[in-house]
Amino acid sequence: MIYAAHRGKIKCVKQLLQVREVDVNTQTRDGHSALSAASSTGKLDCVKELIKAGAEVNKTNRQGWTALFWAADNGHADCVRELIKNGAEVNTKSTYGWNALMHASYKGHLEVVQELIYESVDVNHSGLDGWTTLMVAVFMGHTECLSMLLEAGADHSKQNSQGRTALMLAAHQGHHKCLTQLIGAGADVNQADNHYITALSLTAFFGHLKCLQSLVTAEAHLEHVDKGGDTALNCAAIAQQFECIQCLTEAGADIDTQGHMGYTALMWSVIKKDNCSMLKLIEAGADVNIQNRFGWTALMWAARTGDEDSVKKLIDHGAHTELQNSCRASAWHVALQGKHQSCADILKQADISHCKPRCCHDRNEYSTASSRAKPCKNVFKGNKKDLRVSAFKGNIDWLKRTIQSGININATDKNSNTALMYAVVLGQVECVKELIAEGTVVPA
Repeated sequence: MIYAAHRGKIKCVKQLLQVREVDVNTQTRDGHSALSAASSTGKLDCVKELIKAGAEVNKTNRQGWTALFWAADNGHADCVRELIKNGAEVNTKSTYGWNALMHASYKGHLEVVQELIYESVDVNHSGLDGWTTLMVAVFMGHTECLSMLLEAGADHSKQNSQGRTALMLAAHQGHHKCLTQLIGAGADVNQADNHYITALSLTAFFGHLKCLQSLVTAEAHLEHVDKGGDTALNCAAIAQQFECIQCLTEAGADIDTQGHMGYTALMWSVIKKDNCSMLKLIEAGADVNIQNRFGWTALMWAARTGDEDSVKKLIDHGAHTELQNSCRASAWHVALQGKHQSCADILKQADISHCKPRCCHDRNEYSTASSRAKPCKNVFKGNKKDLRVSAFKGNIDWLKRTIQSGININATDKNSNTALMYAVVLGQVECVKELIAEGTVVPA
């Protein structure tokens, strides 16, 4: 019976219904009945015949689906009308909380949506995850369904379990037409989700330029920060969305806002090696000498990644090479640690901190951070650990600099090992020579 109904074999269905032993409401192991099978494939003649024979129109399967669900999900409006005519409940929910209208909206079956709205279905019903019919239609980009739902009174301000509204979902997916429809309907462009993320940050991160421009025009707050402290501009820089960065800077977004852990948009563009975005931010007036929570500057990150072009451009635009991070390392030290010798050479030629302060006729040109930098002999304060590590790794430049800082080259660790011992054990010949030349004690 179920197979015949699914295939629309009406003559076979009629013949089987004449057999007394055949139960018209028999279900398969997963709860599929002959009526749901006929409804899923749009076999209207079979649907009518089965209902006439006593099929239960509101019988559900294991997921809570009725025949109406199957007809709505597959866009069979004629079957939907027939089922409703014979008592199908339009607001029945599945085990995960969706109703027939949500399924029709998800698939974009406009005629079915229209029929269900006409039958007074709840247009603001939400599933267990908090998603409403409007959200489902927007997420899939069904603009006609969206218009119909809004006209029927769907609430665009509702939020799902993550705090996302229909507008945020349109921004996330980049459905520009849906987004403009929602803005026109009065949706709040500055509403934030559970992590304080707004539609503007979502469009910036995912690079949906048209949506971003519409939100900016709608006066979305450019300086709103999410839970981590990042603005839409920071999000665009993290995701390397150059066009969105350009749009936001031209709209007047604060370029130097420090987000999570004190990172700026410029730092993120350098970390991601996004040179176009980096130059755009610098041209827009980004402060190249801002330090994050750990004291790192954009120049240090460029040195860390070994990006010679970024190092050169940052220096050309006023990056102060003498600044140090919380580990007392300058960009030059960072370059050496990362074994980026070419970057270290560029920094060395730029009169970095280990040589002498940068020449400047007007000290007031320095930022507050750089004005605290001291002459080269006091900038780097080596310690015993620096000495042993440089000897262990064979970093001769770092070793020399540490020795020049006046550190005790015979200092030992908790196991009484000196820097010389580390250099000997690892076979770092150059370091051994340097230490002996500087007068380290050679054990017998």
